[in-house]
Amino acid sequence: MARAKVYRFSDDEQRGALMARALGHPARIRILEAIRERRVMSYNEIVRLIPLARGTMSQHIAQLNRVDLITAEELSDGRTGYALNNWAVEEAYTLISGVLAA
Repeated sequence: MARAKVYRFSDDEQRGALMARALGHPARIRILEAIRERRVMSYNEIVRLIPLARGTMSQHIAQLNRVDLITAEELSDGRTGYALNNWAVEEAYTLISGVLAA
């Protein structure tokens, strides 16, 4: 399959596509909802909440982290916690709603 010539698309179009791809799986939507409700969640808390294999969950978290929708931060007990990156969430909202605006 041919690769898209990304230089033909604006930075906003490319970023919007990356955000949409990251939001394109129900597990990632649920992860974001759970983190939004709890503010910060450890990896183990996320795995207990969503019944998927640990490796699969790691891939979903990595995808969200790649587009900056979540950030990793060290918790007081030394574990890694995940929180929403409010700036990136607002950016995703703006990019995607701009495309879908009537």
